[in-house]
Amino acid sequence: MKRGRSPELWREANGEEAERPREAYPRGLEVPDGWMDCPPLGTEIREVRIVPVKAPLSTKFNSVIPPSKRFTPADVVSELQTFNLRVGLVLDLTNTYRYYDSEEWEQMGVQYLKIHCRGRGEVPEPEAVNRFCWEVASFHSHEENQGSHVVVHCTHGFNRTGYMISNYMVRMGYPLANAVRTFATHRSPGIYKDDYIQALFKYNHFRRPKNLHTPARPAWKEQEEDSPEPEDQNGSNLETGGPQEAMAHDDLLGEAVSPEEADTVQRTVMGAMMEQQHPGSGARDGQQWEGRLYFPGSQPVSLARSNLELLKQRRYYVTWKADGTRYMLLICKWGAYLIDRSFTVRRVQMRFPKSTEPAAPGQPRRAGGPHHFTLLDGEMVVDEDIVNDSVQRRYLAYDLMMLEGKSLMRQPFKVRFSLIKKEITQPRSTEKQIMGSPAAKFLYLYDEEPFHVRVKEFWPMTAADKVLNNFIPKLSHESDGLILQGWDDPYITGTCKELLKWKFAHLNSVDFQLDATPEGKLVLLLLETRGGQRYLKPLDGAKIDLGELDSEELIGKAIEHEIVLEGQLNK
Repeated sequence: MKRGRSPELWREANGEEAERPREAYPRGLEVPDGWMDCPPLGTEIREVRIVPVKAPLSTKFNSVIPPSKRFTPADVVSELQTFNLRVGLVLDLTNTYRYYDSEEWEQMGVQYLKIHCRGRGEVPEPEAVNRFCWEVASFHSHEENQGSHVVVHCTHGFNRTGYMISNYMVRMGYPLANAVRTFATHRSPGIYKDDYIQALFKYNHFRRPKNLHTPARPAWKEQEEDSPEPEDQNGSNLETGGPQEAMAHDDLLGEAVSPEEADTVQRTVMGAMMEQQHPGSGARDGQQWEGRLYFPGSQPVSLARSNLELLKQRRYYVTWKADGTRYMLLICKWGAYLIDRSFTVRRVQMRFPKSTEPAAPGQPRRAGGPHHFTLLDGEMVVDEDIVNDSVQRRYLAYDLMMLEGKSLMRQPFKVRFSLIKKEITQPRSTEKQIMGSPAAKFLYLYDEEPFHVRVKEFWPMTAADKVLNNFIPKLSHESDGLILQGWDDPYITGTCKELLKWKFAHLNSVDFQLDATPEGKLVLLLLETRGGQRYLKPLDGAKIDLGELDSEELIGKAIEHEIVLEGQLNK
């Protein structure tokens, strides 16, 4: 039927209750295909206090919807009240604003939030999943919301809604297959698009059980599309996975998180690390920091004549200085976060089980539940296997600052370092072995994670020569020198004068700031830090030749200068 034919004539010919094609509705009042006969409400998923529903349509649609089929925001609230369920938050997963006015919820005292997702035929992107899970968890974490429920809807309340709720249940500790089945129980028949179920298992790195079948498409859903809305075709056709053409240690890893989630992660990290230097700040045992935010990682100083005496005074261990990317890794029960030196936070989908005591003396430790508020320091490298023509991204963990919410900052390095293997990498290895047994209850695919995790090795200082001449030449990633770590030292945030670095001479460089005098003469400024003061000092006698570069564009910027050995071409 072409648009323009009277909707009244269509009703007379087909009946008031009949499902109309889109073109039979007045413009702006198109009811989504299948919506009329789609069940309006699911039942409460008590484990997570969520109720899935279809998209309610405001009263402006009453002229095209018979009374028995109407389902408005007010109906959602009133019908759930008959089950003694109070609606506190509505999460809208559609990409249109025409179904209702959000003020309808707010006038009933209900919070409302729209989470934009990829359009028709595609699963929600990871960033949308992160936002959804964070908003639900944040809502439930507030004491005043303990008796309230979260209502979630897409257009029909099945595929997209089920995908989001299943992901949230996994982050709350439920096995994925159980989450999918639980959603189907409370919103029958559940997720009925097979690619959504496949994507769930791929995203969470689980192998799908053979007995987890995709239900048939409901009779009321005649159209194959998940959503008929033109507005719901937002976003690009992103793939859920695929081969990567190239790999580098400074690739952008992980998924974006909301500013609120990033802020919480940053303050949790600061809280774990600043108590040692700010006693009484209250930032301990997983509590959040209320002060200024900045990357609090320990920074080494160069080995020089002025600090050589430290090698005689302290017990040092040595490791190689990898030419990788520095990251802290905060591990939580709902996932892990990579935190770079700019203090940017991104989430990675990874699994970190805790170790448990052996079931009996003499038996090995078993993998337990997930870590929560455990903080590592390390660096990301890409190892190249020339023989097999392959590359592997690895996170080399070299320090542990917080374990299960308990700060380890004051513990000596030898204690912190020993715990990395015992509490982090060994349980992962143990669980991998368990997954390989026929009796495994579920199968997590560790090889699908974005990177592997290893403990970075340290040796007594007496082994420095062997590290330089035997170990570093055999590395499958770049190294630019050595790191000397005090074996008995606590973790110090910021510049640590006892943590030393030594770089190969041809890789040494110095940063200067380019400036100009009022007369236009170019000068190099060096940051001086002697005597506890920080100031810029002109480098006397420096000759500056920028060639074809525009000096005005470089004024005020840092310029890295490499040492050029005699006989080499000047850089």
